[in-house]
Amino acid sequence: MRSAVEDQPATGSARADARDVVTAGVLLAVLAVAAQTVLYLVDVYALDRRVGTLDLDRESGLSAWAATVATFSTGFVALLLCFVETWRRARLLALAAAATVCTFDEAIVLRERAGLAATDALDLSDTYLRIAWPIVYLPLLAGVAFLLFDLARSSIGSARRLLAAGLVLLGGAVGLEIAGLALDLIPTLNETDWLYTFQIALEEGSELAGWILLTTGLCVRLLCPEPHRTLP
Repeated sequence: MRSAVEDQPATGSARADARDVVTAGVLLAVLAVAAQTVLYLVDVYALDRRVGTLDLDRESGLSAWAATVATFSTGFVALLLCFVETWRRARLLALAAAATVCTFDEAIVLRERAGLAATDALDLSDTYLRIAWPIVYLPLLAGVAFLLFDLARSSIGSARRLLAAGLVLLGGAVGLEIAGLALDLIPTLNETDWLYTFQIALEEGSELAGWILLTTGLCVRLLCPEPHRTLP
């Protein structure tokens, strides 16, 4: 039996609440990325990278914590949504599970360990870690991309735009990670070079903003659930 919320269109109050959520989510994404970028630049150019907590290129700093929280939030809201849009439950549970794996990845650096294992097995330099972990994680990345694309395609209005933007930003973050290999192979570049610094700031900012916008889009769906229909 379907719940009443699945059979009725969103009320005016719910739509107003959704607009507030959109505003808050976009503002949070902008402020979070701006704050971590400024702190990173201060650490690189004013503090000579002495404060590891502010370094975006380390896995134990503020940026890693923020990304972990944002990723967990996406999975948690997807889990809540599966109790509202019950006809989409399997796909939402899959998204929640995938986001949980990504959360553990951020928290305990799973992707770097997997990438190092791959480079060691292939007897490659650790320089190629940037392309090793995306290859190892390809099934998970492809699954997350499909689930998010499907959810964005079935959404309307702000939810659709937020989910699409979040997906594009996450894809961009992976692309920037891989593209960073080109910088690693230039012997004259060092960690304080502006190209290197810009690449890291843009990559980490894209990842953080992507997860925040995805969470916001799912929250909009939670407030204004899609009417029941049969999945293809």
